[in-house]
Amino acid sequence: MNISHQNIDDINANIQVEIAPEDYNPQVDKAIKDQAKQAKLPGFRPGMVPTGHIKRLYGKAILFDEINKIINDKIAEYISEQKLEVLGQPLPKEEDKDGQYNWDFKDTFNFDYEIVWLLNSIFRSLTRLNLLNTTSKLMRKLLLNVSKTCVVAMVK
Repeated sequence: MNISHQNIDDINANIQVEIAPEDYNPQVDKAIKDQAKQAKLPGFRPGMVPTGHIKRLYGKAILFDEINKIINDKIAEYISEQKLEVLGQPLPKEEDKDGQYNWDFKDTFNFDYEIVWLLNSIFRSLTRLNLLNTTSKLMRKLLLNVSKTCVVAMVK
């Protein structure tokens, strides 16, 4: 799995995620086995549905869900490791074309997400309104504490 970010401007950035089959196949296989253990389908004893049958019926949905979980976890981990201060959650770019993937178990998937820098967006908004002298260190520290407190309150 390859994750990187690229600044677009002072406020926005992109996060690119590339996920290969070796990154998601173990989790997908485990999810299919778990689903087979819980499945109650006509013609099979409860919990005795073959994994191949589950994969044929629900494989793409399970694949999609597991890739979504993996990407969300890895992006959150990347943001915390890189100590990126972002406003809200990363949003998928609409330019991603789902039609280019077959959603089989051999594709390498590339996804792009947009993020907004937390402090830069606040500082730029305040300087546009002429409410903040950009050289004031005390004001920056105050806004940093206020913005972190707001984000923590929003998460709870």
